[in-house]
Amino acid sequence: MQLTISPDDGFLRVHVSGHLSLADANAAFVEMLAAVEQHGSTRVLVDCQDLHDAFDTLEGFDHAAFGAELLRDSWSSGALHGVRFGYLVSEADAEQAKFGENVAVNRGMNVKTFTRLEDAVRWLTSHPTHSASLRQE
Repeated sequence: MQLTISPDDGFLRVHVSGHLSLADANAAFVEMLAAVEQHGSTRVLVDCQDLHDAFDTLEGFDHAAFGAELLRDSWSSGALHGVRFGYLVSEADAEQAKFGENVAVNRGMNVKTFTRLEDAVRWLTSHPTHSASLRQE
């Protein structure tokens, strides 16, 4: 699995490609959170349209729960509050991605999945988030 992270206009852009595995996806999420903190980002676009091999239901649950727990743990140290994640997925993966979204949202993560780039960018940039300075309080 390949991960490319770059600042974009108003958000951090993460492009994920290659073959999907739970271990790689969890490691990529750790790397992504480090980049979010490094850049002081409050909005993240995660483009998963070039991933091969979808998660099965249990793997999707485990990854979403892992990500939400990792993010929640960062809140206790005063970091990463108010971060919004928009996931861009293919039509074929949309149903499974919505399941993962529900798991993560139920655990406190601010995340939404999309199949159209325009919708993801609009959602990320049109809703207020806490600034990096507010997260430090």
